[in-house]
Amino acid sequence: FADPSQAYDEQEASQEEERDGQYFEPVVPLPDLVDVSTGEENEQVLFSHRAKLYRYDKDLSQWKERGIGDLKILQHYETKSSNCAQTIGSLPI
Repeated sequence: FADPSQAYDEQEASQEEERDGQYFEPVVPLPDLVDVSTGEENEQVLFSHRAKLYRYDKDLSQWKERGIGDLKILQHYETKSSNCAQTIGSLPI
């Protein structure tokens, strides 16, 4: 009997040889690459901690939990001004 792993390796090698000579034109032209910036490139993180964000509901006169995320206090390298930012999941607050 033949070793099944050896048969698989031979089949995989033959598929790679078939793919080497093929080239297909793209159906849809892709846009140029875009530099994605977070806005925190020129800032130093002074403090970072996991925190809960609450909002006050006036109708019920109580605090409601909005979510849990990272709270950051940032300082700009050149102007030395501080900024406070919190993100919940991928949504900045």
